[in-house]
Amino acid sequence: PEQCTRDPKTGRLVPPPLAFDVLHEVEKKLPGFPIVLHGSSSVPQDRTEYDEAYIKELMEKLRALGTGAVVLTGVSYDSAHTGAAVMDEKGAFSYYRHAKFEKGWHGTGDIFASAFTGAYMGGKSMAEAARIAADFAYRCIEVSQGDPTHTYGTKFELALPDLMGMLGR
Repeated sequence: PEQCTRDPKTGRLVPPPLAFDVLHEVEKKLPGFPIVLHGSSSVPQDRTEYDEAYIKELMEKLRALGTGAVVLTGVSYDSAHTGAAVMDEKGAFSYYRHAKFEKGWHGTGDIFASAFTGAYMGGKSMAEAARIAADFAYRCIEVSQGDPTHTYGTKFELALPDLMGMLGR
C-alpha cells in the first residue's frame, strides 16, 4: 500500500506501474526462471478491459527483458472467468481459465506460485504447471468457502490431497 497512490475520483488504491528495471535485476539473479505476476496488478488501472492480444504484448515486453518465460495470473477476458496466461521460453502462449469466485481470497497468489513452482520443478511443462496451480488454488477456495467461521485465507491443507493427485503422486 505504501507504494500505491490513491485515485482522486474513486478513492481506490492504484498500484505503481510495472518496474521493468526491477524485473530486469531479478532476471539477472535468476536467469531463465519464469516471472509470475498477478494480472490485475500488471495491467494499468485506467484500462478496464483487455484482450488476449494485449496480454500477449505485455508478456512479450516482459520476455524482452531476458526472462525465459512469463506467467500472469488473474487474467480475465470476461466477468465470469479468470485464469493464468503462460508464455514459455520459446514464446508459445497458453491460457487456462476457470470460473471466477464472487469474492477474492487472501493468499491464493502464494498458493498459485507455490504449486506452480513445485509442479514446474517436478518436470511439468509451464502450461501444465499453471493448470495444476490454478486448479489447486480453485480447490483451496472451494473447500474454504462453506465455513462461515473461517474468515481469512483458505484452508489449503484440506486440498493438499487433491494437489498430490494433480501431480500424479
